[in-house]
Amino acid sequence: MFSADTLSEGGKYDIDIYQGADIVLEFVFKDGAGNPIDLSGYAVTAEVRGDDRGDNQLLLEFDVAVDTDAALVTLSAPADKTAAMSRGGRWDLKLSSGDVRRPLSGYVSLHRMVTV
Repeated sequence: MFSADTLSEGGKYDIDIYQGADIVLEFVFKDGAGNPIDLSGYAVTAEVRGDDRGDNQLLLEFDVAVDTDAALVTLSAPADKTAAMSRGGRWDLKLSSGDVRRPLSGYVSLHRMVTV
């Protein structure tokens, strides 16, 4: 589980995806005093797209669950979605509620499956 101190942009978190395996990522958002940030009213999305600036191809869209009381965002993707990935790229987490924030982003390394 990763803990972010605020909803401010600029948090970097690189992830590894193992092709053909389930992935679950959990992020907790807290304020400067360590209290959970209220995520009520936020629409949360997360995607993996190509890693070149001009490459906007969608490689993976995460399923998202939000526990507003715990300020917990869970991103997941089942094995069939990761099996369809052909390469890594970049990802980000977007929260929208009138304003748009991207508190986390990073690179995605895809570890290709060998055993089928």
